[in-house]
Amino acid sequence: MKPQKQIEILGDVMMETLNGIVREKIIYEENNGSIKNNFIVDYIKEKGVWALYGQEKEADDSHYVCLNVGKCKNVGKEIIYDLGCLHALPFRKKDGDRKYINQFSEPCGFYYKKNQVREFLYPYLAENYCAFKFIYVHNESDGDFEAEYAKKHHAKFWRNGRPYCGK
Repeated sequence: MKPQKQIEILGDVMMETLNGIVREKIIYEENNGSIKNNFIVDYIKEKGVWALYGQEKEADDSHYVCLNVGKCKNVGKEIIYDLGCLHALPFRKKDGDRKYINQFSEPCGFYYKKNQVREFLYPYLAENYCAFKFIYVHNESDGDFEAEYAKKHHAKFWRNGRPYCGK
């Protein structure tokens, strides 16, 4: 699938999709550790679905790829925790004992420990990506919408809330 084209407009992102243009709001954006947009406070106690996009450090181009999608009852609080894991925790490459496999049955290149998924995932992302955007994509904490969005944008690290296991 061809990556989505993004056009930034005053804190919002217009995603050009096959079905037209959808307005999505930037929650937080950084590039090489420098914060470009920070609207997290506006999402504290806000329910909804968010998406995380990133740029690979070693990529030949500068396009963003969808990394993860989540739903929750407090988007701001969840993203604050995710950013804490991204910036404050080291990547513990040799500590994990479970292979991280996404919902699409694709190995993602690292191992984690039980009950420490985000504590391994976000430091891994910090090692491999140089820019990040958290985007608010839906105003309800809706699992069906989360799954549909993650599949449509092929969220590289999305697991639908639990470890992937084949049937």
